[in-house]
Amino acid sequence: MARGHQRPASSIKREDARLRSSAKDDARRYHLIFTIRNRRDRFEIVGASEIEVLRHNLAFKVTLLIVSILIAGFGTLLVLNIRQETQALVVKNQETARLLASSVMETIEIGMLRVRPDIVRRLMQQLKTELKDVRRIGVYRRNGVEAFADLETLEEVNRKVHLDPELVKSISAMSRAPGPPNKNPLFRRAVETILPEQIYETIDGARVLTLFQPLRNLKECQACHGTDHEVRGVLQISLGLEKLDAQILAARNRQILVALVTIVAVTVTLLIAMGRLVLQPVARVAAAARRIGGGDFESASTCGQ
Repeated sequence: MARGHQRPASSIKREDARLRSSAKDDARRYHLIFTIRNRRDRFEIVGASEIEVLRHNLAFKVTLLIVSILIAGFGTLLVLNIRQETQALVVKNQETARLLASSVMETIEIGMLRVRPDIVRRLMQQLKTELKDVRRIGVYRRNGVEAFADLETLEEVNRKVHLDPELVKSISAMSRAPGPPNKNPLFRRAVETILPEQIYETIDGARVLTLFQPLRNLKECQACHGTDHEVRGVLQISLGLEKLDAQILAARNRQILVALVTIVAVTVTLLIAMGRLVLQPVARVAAAARRIGGGDFESASTCGQ
């Protein structure tokens, strides 16, 4: 029987070495492919997610900055506008109060010149009942005693000018005991300086503006009242501030509403502009990063466009 052909041992060794080397090359190749894919996936996941987080953080911080600046700016303007409008309303209220006091003073002077204190008494009563804003009104002699109540002034004038008996009888029928004397320091100051005084105070839990209007001893009055003093008395009138407080509150609410609407409108406008100018480019960079992670390296040249 013939013997079969046998391969030399050296050839077998070379073939075995070649196969082993090929296997090692395949292993290296698979390892390299795995490593590249792993790094690509990590770049796609980590890199893109970091850009997304950056984009959201940037949007939040810019929004917070815009809102803070607007609140600070418009808040300052709001406070200044409220103060200015409040001051204007207060000044207007004071002018109205002074006009009312001046009108009452003119009526009192007319009544005194006509020697008709009964007119002044009726005026005081009408003002108390017909004007809701009038919380307190009265005329006081320079010594603080309520005028047009007792008969002291009537008797003094009657001794000098001999008034009509019927008028004296009519006025005497209206006499009553004077109320408590006026001891307010501003009353005394008005008598001494012959200048109007005013003060904000509280009556029965309500804020009022009280005016002290000096009643001068005019030349026409000196025939009955003498020339030894410059002030006959003081008109004290207190006006409620409910209407003024309501106007101030309405003005304040209106200013706050306007400021809030303005802040919201400006914030929305700036956010839209920021989204187009800042956030959209960042979003394009994130998208390009994801494409690069997926192997599309051409995105590197187009992500900035």
